Amino acid sequence: MHKYQGRGTRDIWSRMPAEERVETFKKWLLQPENIETLVMLDDLDGLADPELILSAIPLGAKTQDGELYNRDVLREIAKAVHGHPLAASHAIKYIIRVISQEPVDSPAETFLSILEDPNHETRASFLEYKPRAPSIMDTFYVSRNRLPNPKGLAWTLMQFLSILEANASIVPTTEISSTKDNV
Repeated sequence: MHKYQGRGTRDIWSRMPAEERVETFKKWLLQPENIETLVMLDDLDGLADPELILSAIPLGAKTQDGELYNRDVLREIAKAVHGHPLAASHAIKYIIRVISQEPVDSPAETFLSILEDPNHETRASFLEYKPRAPSIMDTFYVSRNRLPNPKGLAWTLMQFLSILEANASIVPTTEISSTKDNV
């Protein structure tokens, strides 16, 4: 903005409260010379407050994959990766950088169908995806190698757990509570 020209904007920006930064950003976007500006927001989650994050995205803003700003879609993705932070981070990057480049109607739905596919090779493309970080499979093998005995009982248990269904909705709650009482 004009009042900041010639001044150390980085320093000014870093001293502003988050709410003021959001409002300044919106004002900047509304200036005629910035109407057609492409803005890429990274680390928007650094604002911490979900309402502030939503207010930072201007109304009518277009996204590369608009469905990723739909809370229900994000919840489905989080559920599909069982809330695992690394998998969730990789999932969003995979959807944007890989699936969105394909001619599909819904990249998020395509991703979810990949995870539900019984063929492990279909899921492997996501599990081996490395978006400037180790893949999920890389971290899995690092975890395995950290075991005191990488071929022992802990490894056998990890293999067994990986094939169990984690969806609690398929097990009636009466069975869970009666099992818990017997333990």
